[in-house]
Amino acid sequence: MNLYDEMNDAIKYSEPFLAYTIFWAIQKGHVTRDSNFDDLKKVELNLAEIRELQSMNLLGVDNIKLYAAKHGEVFSFIFAESETAARAFYYSEYGKFPEGVTDASKRMDVSMLSKDEGHMTFRQMRDREINFPSLACHYKKGIMKEEVREEYQDAFS
Repeated sequence: MNLYDEMNDAIKYSEPFLAYTIFWAIQKGHVTRDSNFDDLKKVELNLAEIRELQSMNLLGVDNIKLYAAKHGEVFSFIFAESETAARAFYYSEYGKFPEGVTDASKRMDVSMLSKDEGHMTFRQMRDREINFPSLACHYKKGIMKEEVREEYQDAFS
């Protein structure tokens, strides 16, 4: 895969640092669009310039991440720009702060069962949202698929 395709994938999958590193290297003439990733590895990066490009967001990389807010055995998955925004959203919804909030963005391609849509990835859920922060779903720790079907059978019928 060439660097141009890698950059587009990085934009699509919300990997801003990778997208802007490739963009910067092409812009500076260190590599071309048709170069491969090994060529990029040989380039000495200017992190300050890459971070500046990233802050300008010229490529329109989506900055919405997935956060898991823990409360007891339940996790609320929240789409937000930052952990602070996810915590504030949780507080506004439930009137208390979660026990903890972690970045779960690496799970964007995990498929969840939706009552209305069947299986959807978090990425698909995020792409359907208009306003952020927003709640993606709740997940009860330790429940297996069969138990979910039994416990919530009426909800999924």
